[in-house]
Amino acid sequence: MKKYTFLLAFLFITVSVVGQNAIPNGNFENWTSSSYEYPEYYFFNSNIDMFLHAGGVPFNVEKSTDAYHGSYAVMLTSQAISATDTVFGYFLNADPQDGDPSSWVGGIPISEKPSGIRGYYKYNVATADSATVIVAFCKNGANIGAYLYKIGGIKTNYTLFDFNFLPALSDVPDSVIIGFASSDVMNGDNGVDGSILLIDSVSLKGISAQPANLNGDFELWQNQTLERPDDWYVE
Repeated sequence: MKKYTFLLAFLFITVSVVGQNAIPNGNFENWTSSSYEYPEYYFFNSNIDMFLHAGGVPFNVEKSTDAYHGSYAVMLTSQAISATDTVFGYFLNADPQDGDPSSWVGGIPISEKPSGIRGYYKYNVATADSATVIVAFCKNGANIGAYLYKIGGIKTNYTLFDFNFLPALSDVPDSVIIGFASSDVMNGDNGVDGSILLIDSVSLKGISAQPANLNGDFELWQNQTLERPDDWYVE
């Protein structure tokens, strides 16, 4: 209790001193807004990070007309936002939460037990980097299996990736989380500036019908507008 009382007293003194000078945008009248698109159902993506923390740096999850099938693919870019920090491009259909994918829950509904995942990709890899494919399955609010795969190399033409889930799922899940990143998220860093990944025609193997909300051809996109108060740090 003494700790919190001290912190409140310190905050009051600090605000009193600072209050003698004008606080930039203290009335929150000035805001910056920007709009972007993301593949439908994949509402967690790095465009939010880029907007909130990287200022004027362009978004790094983009709709691309360089598609393997249909009209669109997803382009992810690992992009430097400072001399010491890089944000890799990512998108997924559930909140990544804390910890590794083996603890994630949520995702889109599924009623069959897939045996693997496949899709097509192009990749312009930066030195010592690789892209990441993430799949996690849940049942009754508990994670029952998570799989991470690396894809890499210089791929100027669309190339098949095809992975089996090993070990195989022991039960039929009720939801699945799927995500992609332009860099190696298992390295524990933020990626290598310059890695560019295009993803298209993603599907789960060994099932009779794809989940309704998979949007694996990435033909469906949503608009999102973000706002932040000028001169304030937003988390």
